[in-house]
Amino acid sequence: MGSDRKVIQIDIDGVLAYFSYGFYELCNVLPPKCGYPSKWDIWDGISKKQSQDAWSKINQSCSFWRFLPLLCMPGEMRRIEQLSADNDVYFVTSRRPGINTKKQTIDWFLENGISWPTVILSSHKGEIATAIGANYSLDDKAGNAVMISYMSKKCKSFLITRPYNIFDNEVLGTKVNRVNSVSEFLDEVEKN
Repeated sequence: MGSDRKVIQIDIDGVLAYFSYGFYELCNVLPPKCGYPSKWDIWDGISKKQSQDAWSKINQSCSFWRFLPLLCMPGEMRRIEQLSADNDVYFVTSRRPGINTKKQTIDWFLENGISWPTVILSSHKGEIATAIGANYSLDDKAGNAVMISYMSKKCKSFLITRPYNIFDNEVLGTKVNRVNSVSEFLDEVEKN
């Protein structure tokens, strides 16, 4: 591996793929404009039974993960594809339930312009960042971003701002950096 080669870990749901849209759709409580509800918490307005039914459908689905809408911009996916040519990009996701979840996820990437996606299914994001020697990571869950920053000392951890993770930045500590878009994250990776 050349000295300029970077190892980049990127979460999928809430960063690249619009999981909440698919989940709300299964719960039949899709927001009117198909965007984030004003106070965006995926569990707002969803009963326990609706949530259980939705997860049951996901567990039995051959296509839920494959056909989630793109959350980031298509140009951002092209930039990730270009970045992958000279760097090691790992897509690490907590996705577990479903039929052939990893294949569905790989198919999703292929359909959205990523030729050779390396997909890791794991909720242990800090451990994965350490194991792969990540230099940069991007996640939408504050707990994951904090865990990565503490477990993988050489990894620069980023949290993409979403309506559900807006709170006092002191909670994150000084090791986690906020970005407002995938492009902002990619700018940071490319400039260093």
